[in-house]
Amino acid sequence: MNIEFVEPRLPSRRAWTALLGVAALAAVLFATARVLAARAQTLDDAWRAGEQARTRPVPMAAPRKPPPYAADAQRALERAALPGAAALGELEAVAVAGVALQSIEIDMAVRRATVQLRAPGQAVLDDYLGQLNAGLALPAWHVERIAVGERVGPPPPGAAPNGAPALGELSVTLARTL
Repeated sequence: MNIEFVEPRLPSRRAWTALLGVAALAAVLFATARVLAARAQTLDDAWRAGEQARTRPVPMAAPRKPPPYAADAQRALERAALPGAAALGELEAVAVAGVALQSIEIDMAVRRATVQLRAPGQAVLDDYLGQLNAGLALPAWHVERIAVGERVGPPPPGAAPNGAPALGELSVTLARTL
């Protein structure tokens, strides 16, 4: 008896290659899908974090107590900026015969310049004040205090015939806001 066995027919190499190609393509597509899903999740998380940051109120920083030297430092900075230089320049530019400056005070705490002067009369004072405020849109210098003194000694020539003492010099305080 002679038995012949049939050799099983195995798939060809082409079939195996095609099957491996399809499996490799499926693996690549699966990995790509996972990477894209991870990127989408990252973008979604970033967008949600941004939305929460926009809707959440920003906490206010606790107010800091200024250092003990802050007021002195501020005054020093204001003095260094020389805001009184304009007022000093105005005073230097005006010269009226008979007007004598007695003192100039610049107070940076209240940002004000004060000038004490003596003038022989109201007309001279008006001329001096007019020249100080010349060229300004609004008058900056104003009379803060005025006092009239009486002359001591013999009356000047042309004094009033009734013997009343002639009015003397004006003692004036001018002020200007810086």
